[in-house]
Amino acid sequence: LLVARSRHVFAIKKYEEIEELEPEDPLPIAVAKATALIEVGQLDEAQVLVDDWLEREPEHNPLRIVKSHLLCEQGNYGESEALLRELIVTYPGNANLLTNLGQTLLWIGKLDEAAECFERAAEVNPMALAQVLKTRRLPSDPGAVGKMEKIADNRFLARGPRATMSFALAELHDKNKAYDKASEYLSLGNSLMDAEANYDPDTFTRRVDALIDVFSEDYFDRLEPIRRGDRTPVFVVGMPRSGTTLTEQILCSHPDVFGAGELELMTVLSRIMPQVLKTRQAFPRCMNNMTAALREEAARYYLYGIKQHDATSPFVVDKMPHNFTNLGLIAATLPGAKIIHVYRDPRDNALSNFQQNFKARDGGMGYAFDLVKIARQINDYHRVMQHWRQVLPMPIFELCYEQLVEDQEGLTRELLQFIGVDWSDSVTEFHKTERAVRTASVSQVRQPIYKSSKQKWRNYEELLQPLIDALDEEVLRPWN
Repeated sequence: LLVARSRHVFAIKKYEEIEELEPEDPLPIAVAKATALIEVGQLDEAQVLVDDWLEREPEHNPLRIVKSHLLCEQGNYGESEALLRELIVTYPGNANLLTNLGQTLLWIGKLDEAAECFERAAEVNPMALAQVLKTRRLPSDPGAVGKMEKIADNRFLARGPRATMSFALAELHDKNKAYDKASEYLSLGNSLMDAEANYDPDTFTRRVDALIDVFSEDYFDRLEPIRRGDRTPVFVVGMPRSGTTLTEQILCSHPDVFGAGELELMTVLSRIMPQVLKTRQAFPRCMNNMTAALREEAARYYLYGIKQHDATSPFVVDKMPHNFTNLGLIAATLPGAKIIHVYRDPRDNALSNFQQNFKARDGGMGYAFDLVKIARQINDYHRVMQHWRQVLPMPIFELCYEQLVEDQEGLTRELLQFIGVDWSDSVTEFHKTERAVRTASVSQVRQPIYKSSKQKWRNYEELLQPLIDALDEEVLRPWN
């Protein structure tokens, strides 16, 4: 039950209680515990547990599958691929193995091979048809739509599979330009997920209020200077689905820039700050107690964290979109950092969020399943970004997605100059850069820039009307 609700930390404690009872067959518990450890990022602990059991049970396939998951989380995608291919030789029709291999291939950009794996898996488990669409291909099975609709429309099935298939059907109909049908399944998928999401827009509004109140111009004027590190973090922020992954892919195609993906380091820092400062005040209120020494310590924590991903590149990109809420903390602790804000037409941005099944954990992306909640999120995001522009003691590079699509080279030259690196022709062929991408944009960044996402919201104008009505006039003004 805890795992189903993504409460993996509590699940781990339960597994430990079960282990103390000395179950007759402890291996399934070890497999489940290792999976939960991976989910919460405790990779070292998972490594010890998996290796210990593999010494005793080297041919245990569920354990080896967990090992493949662990390898991916550690960035060893090639080893994970090799392990899964080895297992498939023995179990060629295992849908779970084929899906896992397909997902690994998808992350590293082998889209055609990934699609083949998903197609083979779908022969046994129709749920894999949803994965085929993530590879930019439509299912080859002529009966695919019927099979998918049987799952999405079946009210006796669990919400999760129905929602997954509803989003897939919406994407399929979108590709076929059947926008009314796509709207129907978008509404179904999002309503199913919204029923389980734990998201309160009022909580986020209060958080933004606190950020604006604490991180004032006077706050930054009072800060004592601190030393800068020898690495330059590059923060790419903005609403999810605004073009942040594309921006990171372009940047990390440069030989001096490493793309670390979506790092949780700043989020963790903000969470532990009250403990560090020994106060009951939550973040950001506790930041008024921050000393210069503690700011330097926080910077060392962050720089050590990115070193675990790359130890040599002078510039490391942290592409966590929601770090737009942490720009005050970044400015206070990493004064040498570069900040890139990516934005686009809020209606296209909102639609792109509404089209993704983020499977929001603990409500983190819960707003994406309801159009009015998306509008409120965008309004608050716009409000706090306006504040940062006025008070931050460091520049923000404003990158408009629509301008990037129209003039990739020109805007990229400005972007590289802002960061402080020379031009490299490699950035114009970003789609050829070999690196793992694990965001919802996994297939988009494997192709040259395209313009079909501009003004896409007009195909869904009737569906999006509640969102358009709820967006602040100031947010829409530049786009009208």
